[in-house]
Amino acid sequence: MSSKSIFAYVCNHQEESKTTPVVKMCKALNVSETGYYKWKRSRNKPRAWQLLLVKIHEVLDEHPDNKNYGINRVHIALEQKSIEVSRSTVIRAMRKGNLLHKSRRSPNGLTKADKKAQRPDNIIKRDFTAAGPNEKG
Repeated sequence: MSSKSIFAYVCNHQEESKTTPVVKMCKALNVSETGYYKWKRSRNKPRAWQLLLVKIHEVLDEHPDNKNYGINRVHIALEQKSIEVSRSTVIRAMRKGNLLHKSRRSPNGLTKADKKAQRPDNIIKRDFTAAGPNEKG
């Protein structure tokens, strides 16, 4: 069980009935009291990626064509607005906000060899068979 869920349990229990002190509950559940209060203080604050996601949505809402923006264009647009974040931070925020698009490009190029295509005829009639190494048959 994660400590966040334990802290939520302690908080809910404290709201319902204030008979058991937080100190005793934290000791019984094997979590720190300072951790509980730190969690309680920061649970309603927006995270950094959530604030970045708001900025990304602003960039995407500027123009209808911006809806197609991927990671690189969003990162460049944020840099132009003088918001300094790394590319991986943009990726992480866009992933958590469900803004990543599937890549349309195939990684191995455009053409695929046809397995059923006919082989060209041997017009030269050259013979490359040999009985052993360095010998011509």
